[in-house]
Amino acid sequence: MISRDSTEIKASKKMLYLSILCISLILLAVIISYTPLIRIYWINWLDLLILSNTVNLIIISLVLAIIYRIEVKIIQKKIDDFNNKLGGK
Repeated sequence: MISRDSTEIKASKKMLYLSILCISLILLAVIISYTPLIRIYWINWLDLLILSNTVNLIIISLVLAIIYRIEVKIIQKKIDDFNNKLGGK
């Protein structure tokens, strides 16, 4: 029999994955800029585009990580309120 004293609500990890993707994109652009691949025109153009927008990408990744953390805290608060309502802890 399943007890109903807790819930299985989890935050969506899309924001966290997008934040990690932004940071990975910056790191990949920096690494590629030190390799011979930079001589290829379109790779050079993409690398320049990413590196010129590094500050924007860092800000976006920080905002996405903060949104994810806030979402997790809200869900934890809802779970705690639900458990307190049931007479738990």
